[in-house]
Amino acid sequence: MIAQCEADKLVFLDESGVNTDLGHRYGRAIGGERSVDKTPLNTPANTTILSSVRRNGETACTVYSGGTTREKFLDDLRNTLIPTLHEMDGYCCHG
Repeated sequence: MIAQCEADKLVFLDESGVNTDLGHRYGRAIGGERSVDKTPLNTPANTTILSSVRRNGETACTVYSGGTTREKFLDDLRNTLIPTLHEMDGYCCHG
């Protein structure tokens, strides 16, 4: 069915996260010894990135602190992604 769709109408969604605590939790040093590192006392929260991309390079992105919840995901759809959609997005043309 995807082969029958126009690729330009597809929108790909992605969720990713990062934590900027600036330290490696696990690692090995030269000679196989365990590496030792220090991190800030107040570890920052995770940062989540919800984004979408089209074949033509158009994107929509939201960044916020903490993990994704159902409410945050729906808010992102309503306020960031849906307003960027074109009239015929999501419809496949069967020929």
